[in-house]
Amino acid sequence: MTKMKRFIGAALMAGAAFVGMAGAAHADDLSITGNVALTTDYRFRGISQTQDAGAIQGGFDLTYKDFYAGTWASNLNFGSAGLAQIHVPMELDLYAGWRPKLGPISADIGVIAYTYPDAGNPGSAGLPGDWNYYELKVSGTVPLSDAFTLGGAVYYSPEWALKGGSSYYAELNGAWTVSPALSISGAVGYAKAGTDGYFVQTSGSTDNYTTWNVGATYTTHGFGIDLRYVGNSENDITLFSPTEVSDDAVILTLKRAL
Repeated sequence: MTKMKRFIGAALMAGAAFVGMAGAAHADDLSITGNVALTTDYRFRGISQTQDAGAIQGGFDLTYKDFYAGTWASNLNFGSAGLAQIHVPMELDLYAGWRPKLGPISADIGVIAYTYPDAGNPGSAGLPGDWNYYELKVSGTVPLSDAFTLGGAVYYSPEWALKGGSSYYAELNGAWTVSPALSISGAVGYAKAGTDGYFVQTSGSTDNYTTWNVGATYTTHGFGIDLRYVGNSENDITLFSPTEVSDDAVILTLKRAL
């Protein structure tokens, strides 16, 4: 059994224990929420996961006091590696964590498992390792005023997908609440893989890049409409196909809480 399978099994058992504990708790301490979204491009840390095409996404969250667990999914399209088709049709994330209040800081300490059901064998396309991986997460936000918040996050994995090595992603973000219906937000992030040349480019390869985004979200009739500009310091990352999937883009997303 691989380390990832053992981790997912442990996460599922922890989730089951969490559900059992929450089920015995007072109803006021327990909440279950869902979400669904349509987006013109699924960008993960500045890199398209759908070959610059649209995606349907959604998930569910269970919250008990300061603790949470949930799942989230999206369709994918990684293109092809040479003549070999990369068959990874779906991403399914499992996560759990703790959100304590530390003075003025709203913290989030958790773990995320990125799994790819029905994915083909990477070796059949000449790729190393496994698709599945997990990350540990520490993040926090602090209010600078009634309207402004500033936050940061660090994600660490001992082994990113496909033998990425000991890797991390760090982000600084902020948000401004213009009105109850309108907010503006942005972020700057830095990704660093443990394997040299992990991110393949048309001009070569690199093990790191910087990404940023800025946009606005408008909420009306239960829907959130998000328009966002996403940029990348390395705009010619190709992943597995000739298509460049890190070029600057404007992305429209329609969200709905369930």
